[in-house]
Amino acid sequence: VTTGIGISPRIAVYVHQSPRSNNQYSAKVLSFIETTKEGDDKRTFETAVENVGGKIMGVSLQLLLANISNGEEIELSTKKTNLHPDQKKTFSFSIDRPKPGKYALAVILDYGHNASIEGSQIMIEEK
Repeated sequence: VTTGIGISPRIAVYVHQSPRSNNQYSAKVLSFIETTKEGDDKRTFETAVENVGGKIMGVSLQLLLANISNGEEIELSTKKTNLHPDQKKTFSFSIDRPKPGKYALAVILDYGHNASIEGSQIMIEEK
């Protein structure tokens, strides 16, 4: 009596399709909060997004920091992913601590298709 394992290599290609008649593109930012713990070297933030439409969509999340005193704006980070209908995803962002001052931190959700962008903003202060 003998045993063995037969290995057969395969390449798998996943195809996702949405009907052309379905033009319900819509996504939204559910939450945007700071999750920094005391003593952390970097500031961390978490945002949750949801595809509330009926199509699979590629989304881009951008994190922007604006200095309230001088209006200087810095694009900090961008993350891209695909969202299926009714899917929720949570993203974490870590940023270096800015210079002391007050800032507006915004997360911008862009899902294309000539749709309005979604976003959320929080005010932070670095001492």
